Amino acid sequence: MSAYILKIIALITMTIDHIGAVFELHDAFRCIGRIAFPLYALMVVDGCEHLLKDEKRFKRYMIFMCIMAAISECGFDLAFYGRPWDTEMQNQLFQFASYIIGIYITDYFRKPYISVPVWLLIIYINFTGRFGYFSSGIILMLIFREYLKHYKKMSLPTRLLCCGVIIAILVYNELFDGLFYYLHDLDTVQRYIQRRGLHISNVNMHTYLAVPFLALYNGEYGNIPKPFRFLYRHYYPVHLYVLALLNYII
Repeated sequence: MSAYILKIIALITMTIDHIGAVFELHDAFRCIGRIAFPLYALMVVDGCEHLLKDEKRFKRYMIFMCIMAAISECGFDLAFYGRPWDTEMQNQLFQFASYIIGIYITDYFRKPYISVPVWLLIIYINFTGRFGYFSSGIILMLIFREYLKHYKKMSLPTRLLCCGVIIAILVYNELFDGLFYYLHDLDTVQRYIQRRGLHISNVNMHTYLAVPFLALYNGEYGNIPKPFRFLYRHYYPVHLYVLALLNYII
């Protein structure tokens, strides 16, 4: 399964997810949408690995992602919170941008005494700033980076097993991210545990649906038409503003 196919699946499932969230539709929309993030994350990680061979292109990609994240934030807040500025959560592109910046810095220096503090800082910023999937998203992408170094030598059953374990790490990290975020307020922690317990929600359990797609990725770019490349690169902010407008009109 090529990157082209994975990107199509990611784009469609993300759209379904966001439609379900914005218009408060049946949980089935959100369940299907759980497929999107792992696929997008894998594509960002793989894209970084290829672009590291060309510093100029990597810098352009990094700057582009930062700009798209900034442009998307108002649309994200309008779509999900009904106002142009909200600090409850930040859009997913900020998480991708922070990962790309981390890769650029650590690849430039290539020293453990620099890499470890940089990644700890990025994880902390994603957690406290509530970027995308909080610390879980960055940890997932770092694991994906290691997975991509070895997956071509693996059999399909081994890939399925590895991807299943990776997704398990994501969903359980996501659970504890929510708990740890409120550790400064023990009353809130108690209510959190009483309400949710230490169980993965039914919606987040469906993140495992992404496992077959991840395992079937063959590392090939695919024959991606230029119109789709343009659509894929700019779709995130555009669809958020469209959903926000439709929600306002309806």
